[in-house]
Amino acid sequence: MEMGETAFDPHDMERVGEYMEDLSSDYQKIYRELLEVGSTMGNAWKAPDNIEFVKQLNSCGEALQSMSNRLWTSGGTLKLQKGNYVTNQKNNIEHAKSLPTSYR
Repeated sequence: MEMGETAFDPHDMERVGEYMEDLSSDYQKIYRELLEVGSTMGNAWKAPDNIEFVKQLNSCGEALQSMSNRLWTSGGTLKLQKGNYVTNQKNNIEHAKSLPTSYR
């Protein structure tokens, strides 16, 4: 490969998109576990310090949920863009084949 050239495999977009969706699922799992722990703690111990701690857990859970949603959306977008890229590449090849090969 010459200097200044870039190698690009559109299938990498799909792999990264799937990886992002997997991360999203992991964040969802952590989010649910965090909410469960917070709920259990909140029900078991009603002291003001615990109530504040549970509020903080819930706040972290909301942040995890938001990140999970963004990862899922971004992963899907990458997979969609991979399909668009491949379609455009095929169309470009077909158009290039239809160009005249000689000029008079």
